[in-house]
Amino acid sequence: DVDRELERWIIYAVKAVAPKELLLDIVEAAELRTKTAELKLYTPLKKDLEEYEASKKLTPDKLAPWEESLAGGDAEKGRNHFLNNSAVYCQRCHKLDGQGGDVGPALNGLAAQMGKDRRYFLESIVLPSATIAKGFETAVLTLTDGRVVSGIVKEDTKKQLKLVTAEAKEMIIPAEDIESRRTGPSAMPDDLHKKLTKRELRDMVEFLVSLKEPEKKGEK
Repeated sequence: DVDRELERWIIYAVKAVAPKELLLDIVEAAELRTKTAELKLYTPLKKDLEEYEASKKLTPDKLAPWEESLAGGDAEKGRNHFLNNSAVYCQRCHKLDGQGGDVGPALNGLAAQMGKDRRYFLESIVLPSATIAKGFETAVLTLTDGRVVSGIVKEDTKKQLKLVTAEAKEMIIPAEDIESRRTGPSAMPDDLHKKLTKRELRDMVEFLVSLKEPEKKGEK
């Protein structure tokens, strides 16, 4: 029976023993069953789902709300989201195969670096300010005319500060115009993940973790 089998897998999910690659599929299948009108369920699937969601709130893991997107995605679909999903427009800030912006780190070969695993990439999307890549910290400047500007520092000299904004625009600020300076949050929008479904987010993580090879010479 489908409901009893789903109940078994949801219980595995509650106990955190379900395979990560199947977690989203299990949850989505159970949700579909519980939301189908006039469908007689042979097990308390709705209650099981509520218990599963409650179990995520009890864990100290900060990525628990998105754990279904940690593994099991499609790298090719994730690449398509990266290149063509106008809602997130990743290439505005990140270079891939030599093309894109410089607000965030280039992605070719990033997955081969120490610590750049699935959790790192998932966190970088859903909690971008938790760990900011070295060299991509945001500077927030208060200028002598009262304006406040921010961006990634690309050049810092006694004469001027060169910033790249989150919109990939370059700003050159004379040092004499800077009244104060502090470190700000990541330039990556903190609501980016809200523009992706959990399935799209899972595909994106799978794509990013596949980028183990550095950019090939001649790719521009």
